Amino acid sequence: MSDIWNVIAIIVVAGLVGGWAAYLVEGSNARTIAGAGLNQNAPNPAGRPLVQFLLLGAIASACVPLFLSLVKSGLVASVFATRLAADGKTPILPYEDYLVFTGLCLIAAFSARNFIESVSKQVLQKADQAQRAASAAALAATDAKEAASEAVNEVESIDENSPPPVSEKAFDAIESGDHGAIGLNDTERRVLKAMTTKTYRTRTGIAEDSGVPRDRISEILQDLHERKLALPTKSPSTGGLRWTISDRGRAAIGG
Repeated sequence: MSDIWNVIAIIVVAGLVGGWAAYLVEGSNARTIAGAGLNQNAPNPAGRPLVQFLLLGAIASACVPLFLSLVKSGLVASVFATRLAADGKTPILPYEDYLVFTGLCLIAAFSARNFIESVSKQVLQKADQAQRAASAAALAATDAKEAASEAVNEVESIDENSPPPVSEKAFDAIESGDHGAIGLNDTERRVLKAMTTKTYRTRTGIAEDSGVPRDRISEILQDLHERKLALPTKSPSTGGLRWTISDRGRAAIGG
């Protein structure tokens, strides 16, 4: 906990001292110009009040940890690292790191305006890079989705060359001869039509071709299966679950 207060004290004191030094330097320059007769009417030799220099100095000094993070420096981590003496109990303060950190805060406070502008530009650049990385990740996710969709289509194309499945339910549907009018809503009709494009269809492929949300396609397929309009089976090439339309289902959509 003492390290935190030490760092805060360094930031505040170095910020005020650096701001005061900048005030003195600018005031000296202003007096030199006034002495040469170039700025004789200046009400304030430094041009700006002292409090403005002190405030900018403190802000710039507080930005030093951010600057060190942007340049990937390990100074702040080193300051807060736990160091113990040879006895393994007595803590050792990182005086060298404190001195380096104090120097950076003084420099930042002395050139407060330029330092703050520089840090601001770096932060904006980092934000822009992060946004570009997020856009690239989103594009990669889209490409992966398209690749997965293409893989599904390739598997379905392989299955299309296989003979259609023969099951007890299929025979029941065929032998029953019950191909009369079957009530289908628009969604069910689109699902059945999507199943006619290939012999074997995955749920994902059916959902994409029919425009049905993936969270509903399983429920719809199960309902069609119970009505002997669609049949679950296995892929001859992969052994995965596939769906195929029955003769009863073809008759229901007039195909």
